[in-house]
Amino acid sequence: MKYCFTRKILIAFLAISLITTNCLYSQTKDSIEVVLNNLNRKAHVLKNNSDSLHYYTNKIIKLADEYNLPIYKIRAYSVLSSAYRLKREYEKSLDFCHKAKNLSGKLNYTRDYYNNLNTIGLIHLRTSYYDSAVHYFRKIEKYYLNEKPSLLLHRTRMNLGNAYLNMDSLDFSLINYKLSNNGFKSIKRQPKVNINLVNLITANNLSIARIYFLKNDFINSLKYADSSLLLAEKNKNFRILPSIYMVKTNIYNELGNVSESKKYVELQILSDTLKVNHSQISQREPRNLKQRARDINDNKERNIKFLEEKAVELSSFKKAFNKNRIVYSLLLFGVFLLAFYSFIRWKKTDKKKQLLAIENEKTKTELETVKSLVTNDYIVLKNKSKVYLKELIYVKSDGHYLNLFTTTKKEFVRGKISEMESELPPNFVKCHRSYIVNENFVKQYNSTEVSMENGDNIPLSRGFKF
Repeated sequence: MKYCFTRKILIAFLAISLITTNCLYSQTKDSIEVVLNNLNRKAHVLKNNSDSLHYYTNKIIKLADEYNLPIYKIRAYSVLSSAYRLKREYEKSLDFCHKAKNLSGKLNYTRDYYNNLNTIGLIHLRTSYYDSAVHYFRKIEKYYLNEKPSLLLHRTRMNLGNAYLNMDSLDFSLINYKLSNNGFKSIKRQPKVNINLVNLITANNLSIARIYFLKNDFINSLKYADSSLLLAEKNKNFRILPSIYMVKTNIYNELGNVSESKKYVELQILSDTLKVNHSQISQREPRNLKQRARDINDNKERNIKFLEEKAVELSSFKKAFNKNRIVYSLLLFGVFLLAFYSFIRWKKTDKKKQLLAIENEKTKTELETVKSLVTNDYIVLKNKSKVYLKELIYVKSDGHYLNLFTTTKKEFVRGKISEMESELPPNFVKCHRSYIVNENFVKQYNSTEVSMENGDNIPLSRGFKF
């Protein structure tokens, strides 16, 4: 009882110590995450400014390593990759993207891992490494097929269609575009449809129209081009109109419809004016460039001051936490030693119980054997013959065979003396590695031999007690 009470007190103390340490650690972690989120937002805003971008991302990586928050390190690499992709520095972009992918894969951050895989595939598509792009997009498609169908799966299939189209694999490209289109349409039926989704369907229809044109199926090509034009005009997607007009011009040229072909050539020339909705442009006075520069500098100074204050605050908090942590570490170490001692004692007790249980089972088995022998009063040999125990004088081992000497006969059978010993009752004693004698037939014995009532002398070994 006293031991159990002590053990409960130790467990309670350990739990309280862990909870207190975790509370302190979680408070530090939360404040660090606020700072990291602010730094991440600033890095996103200042993508075009290389110095500021590297300053903020290096800060993020340093703090993420210091406080073991790898998700922010992944985000920093992603921001750097995105910035270099906008500058068309694709090698640097790929380098940071691979770092983000490898780290997220190592930590089992599935969403970040496949987002970075998608970015790598898009960069390979942009740089004309179409085989590599297909490899990455196929990998992403396989993952999203096992998950609930989502916009990401349909976007991936659209990217596969783009890659196959650039590789002149028209059939594969058409299959992926159509699968993607069906997926987009199923999402479109849901409430609160995003305009970007309609733009994706518009682009998909235009790509399908191009493929049918290359396959000389001008009717289907015209059908998808009309569908794309209808969606673009309805949603005021003026950027894609010149491409649609060009495809329709080519289709009507092939069909021999000169008037329609001229119509879309003229629309293609005039389409640049539709890219901007002039009625929605607000007129305002141009800002003073000097004032703008001063505002930027003021914002920069405020940001630097804010970061310095946060750094000082975090540093003082970290020192206080480290000071308390030493105390808690010592307490936890003491609790651990006591718990380890309790565990060792418990293990020893448990081992003794196990040994006693084994001995108990062994004794029961021996008693059962003796009981069966007393009841039966004979043993059955491998040659099916019976030997009565009250007549058996001794057993002799001869290689792989046994000689059993009784008062009436002699039996010769194949077997081991150890097997025979386990079958005989306690009055049969092993006096030599090759002999077992029945104590009931021992006439006399000395230190070297045992004389039996039938006149045979059996050697007695020192290693066997008699």
